[in-house]
Order: sequence, then structure tokens, then C-alpha cells
Amino acid sequence: MLKNNYSERQAEMRNLLETIATDLGAETGFVQRKSKMSASRFCQTMVLGSLEEGDKSLTEFAQVSQDLGVTITASGLNQRINHSAVICLEKLLAQSIAIKMKSGQTDELLANFSDVQLIDSSYMGLPKAMRELYPGLGRGWQRA
Repeated sequence: MLKNNYSERQAEMRNLLETIATDLGAETGFVQRKSKMSASRFCQTMVLGSLEEGDKSLTEFAQVSQDLGVTITASGLNQRINHSAVICLEKLLAQSIAIKMKSGQTDELLANFSDVQLIDSSYMGLPKAMRELYPGLGRGWQRA
């Protein structure tokens, strides 16, 4: 069962980071011309590069991209982190949550609890141009 479950999750992740990311790249305007740094590769770089703990430099994200087969400099990656890229990643996260919600799968561990509260203390610096769109803690953020 574990192997089957892993295969399903692997297929979901591949669909999300390849097919859905490609579609979102076109929808959000992230993709303006054909290049090696497709929306799919950009999303893979950002998602997979964020899996490890700690702040990542653009150079480290560029290395993730290199590992995925796309050579790009930190400066080149920085140029791609713009409003369209942020919207693309935001929609990708929303799609990921929607897919999980539709599956109806509940972790057996979480099924033992009547309430689960998620507290996120992660920090990610954004370019100044993104501050208004994503104000974050201390700049208009309010607890619900």
C-alpha cells in the first residue's frame, strides 16, 4: 500500500510541477517567449529549492535550476522573479491545496485530533516591488 500511495503522490506532484505549472505560466503571463527557463522549470526550482530549511540565496536557487538541467545565473533568476512569477507561484499553491482537498485523503495522524492549527514562522524576503502585493508581518498583516 505504501508503494502505491507513493506512486500516486509522485504522479500528483509531477502533474502539478509540470502540466499545471506550464498552464499557469501561460495564464499569468510568466511565459512571454520560449526559453529553457519554462514556467515548469521555474516552479520546480522555487518549490524544490525551498524544501530545505533556512534562507536560500539566489545563487543556491540557481544551483537547483542547474540540477534540473537549466543553466541560469543568480542575476538571470532574479530578473524572472517578478509580479507574474509571484502570481504563478501563488496560483500553483492554490491548485496544490485544491488537489489535496478534492482527494479527501486525511493523514491518519491528523485524524486523531479535533482541531489542527498551522503556525508558519518562515520568512522569505521579496523584492521591493512585491511589498505592496504581499505586505507580510508588520505591514498590514492581521490575525484572523
